[in-house]
Amino acid sequence: QYSNNKGDAKVKESNVEIEQKVESLKREIQIISSKLKEFGGQKEEHYKQKNSLDKQLNSLISKAKELKDKKHDVDKNIHKLKSEREDANKLYNETLANVRKTKKDRKTSRENITPSSNLRKQIKDMEYNMQIEVLSFKKEKQAMDQIKRVKSELKKSIAYEESLRGSDSDYRNAKDLKIKADKMHAEIQKLATESSQIFEELTKLSKDIADIKAKRNTVQLILKNIKVQIGHMNHKLSKILKDWSGLADKVVLRTARKGYELIHKKTEAVKEKLKSKKKLTTEDILLLQREAMHK
Repeated sequence: QYSNNKGDAKVKESNVEIEQKVESLKREIQIISSKLKEFGGQKEEHYKQKNSLDKQLNSLISKAKELKDKKHDVDKNIHKLKSEREDANKLYNETLANVRKTKKDRKTSRENITPSSNLRKQIKDMEYNMQIEVLSFKKEKQAMDQIKRVKSELKKSIAYEESLRGSDSDYRNAKDLKIKADKMHAEIQKLATESSQIFEELTKLSKDIADIKAKRNTVQLILKNIKVQIGHMNHKLSKILKDWSGLADKVVLRTARKGYELIHKKTEAVKEKLKSKKKLTTEDILLLQREAMHK
């Protein structure tokens, strides 16, 4: 009888030690579960920050692309206008040179040119006189030669007067070309200002994009670290749950919580995985946690 009592005492003592170890493991499970929950909250918060930064970044990159396209169009238009202005200025200088030459030539020949209207009247009068007068053959030939000379002079006078009209036209053309070139220059200045403003916006956007990328990289590093911490804790929790499961099966523990039997039943398959050293899923770990919290 004494021997049996001594054996029962040893069994009782052994059960107490196991219960104490089980309770110790439960506390560790609770601590790690609490930390996992905390890290889970941090991970969710940092994911929100990352998503917000991604949206801001995408918006800024999209805006930068629009501005780059706009600047490209403005610069292309500037290049086109510069080419047209150069052509207009070249033509203006050529036309102006012609006007100056014509003006110089006019000064030289003005004194030797008789107005065409005077010459026409002179020819008309001479022809009329020939018709009404009776002239000798010699005088008629002289009159005809004189009319021929005056007609030659008339031809020069007409050419000179046409050159004057051409000179006036060239002058008006030169003036129009100058106005056109000046307008193009003003438009180029306006577009150059716009291009400069776009460049300033792009410079600021580039800085903002770089800042947000830096923030996002920091958040990504934090997330990576949190994931590593969660991975380590899950690994540690899996090991502690395995130790707890092995001890919990050796002692009968009571619980007043309703539904424990159902949880226990569901975790039997998970415990078999532990015994056979199979990899646990997140759901497996949660089931073991639930059972540990109920024991």
